[in-house]
Amino acid sequence: MDPTLLRDLEIELKADEGHVIVNGRHVVYDDATGKPLKKGDTIIGNPTAGYGRELSMTGFSDSEVVSLLDDDCIEFTEECADHYSWFAGLPEQAQLVVASVAFNMGIPHFDGFHDTLMALSGHQFSKAADCLLDSDAARELAPRYQHYAQILRSLDRVIP
Repeated sequence: MDPTLLRDLEIELKADEGHVIVNGRHVVYDDATGKPLKKGDTIIGNPTAGYGRELSMTGFSDSEVVSLLDDDCIEFTEECADHYSWFAGLPEQAQLVVASVAFNMGIPHFDGFHDTLMALSGHQFSKAADCLLDSDAARELAPRYQHYAQILRSLDRVIP
């Protein structure tokens, strides 16, 4: 494929296709209305993202999904480090649990897990595991949260 053609096509599509940016981020939007989609919205056209990427039929390739996940992992660990002053001082496996749980439920919701966060900040990993398991999230996603608890408990056996 001619690189010049591809570059020109990209320029053309960026100019012609819609895209919606909210708070500096491209968001999924209804291509018929141009409005960002929120939970519960009725879609008139097609759910679309980026520069005209119609999602319900086109979706994403494996490499695109991995690239998005890579970006999310970087962004979320940075967000956790910025939000929780003690995050960087945790063992890597504890950081993994914190970032995974925060990604799953969102940092604002995870902030409600006061006892879990207090235990994590004090490196009381078994206590943090117990607190984490005593939640609706753990009851709804039992295998995932059992795994997180297992990781945290293993740290108490390794770290004095």
